[in-house]
Amino acid sequence: ASVRFLDSSSNPDRLHFLHQSLRDLSSDQLRLGDDINREVARRNRIDAETKKTLGELSERLSSSQRQETVTERVERRLQELEREMRSERQGMERRQEQLGQMSVQLQEALRKRDSKADETEVSVKDRLFRSESEKSQLELELELG
Repeated sequence: ASVRFLDSSSNPDRLHFLHQSLRDLSSDQLRLGDDINREVARRNRIDAETKKTLGELSERLSSSQRQETVTERVERRLQELEREMRSERQGMERRQEQLGQMSVQLQEALRKRDSKADETEVSVKDRLFRSESEKSQLELELELG
């Protein structure tokens, strides 16, 4: 393997062509480097914007989840209050039922007492009538006898 150099004096156009190609390649390389740098900067900017947007979305999601949590707590408390109110209402209904039963029992007891009082009154009147009858008969016997 040997290295051969072209004689620069033999073909000046070729040397000029090579020099021009080298400059073009160098220019293309610089342009490509600039393009790559711009693309990297653009992508970095897009990445930063995406991260910022994701952060905002994450914050909104967390906020909405917290709001849902507050909503869930409010809903749970409302359900607890409904259960308490239902329990109190059932307790009041039971008490009213008991009071109604007591009222019925008291009315029955009053009827029985009134009935006994009536029986007692009839019995006392009957005895009084018999006593007066006996008294009248005794008085008649005394007057006759």
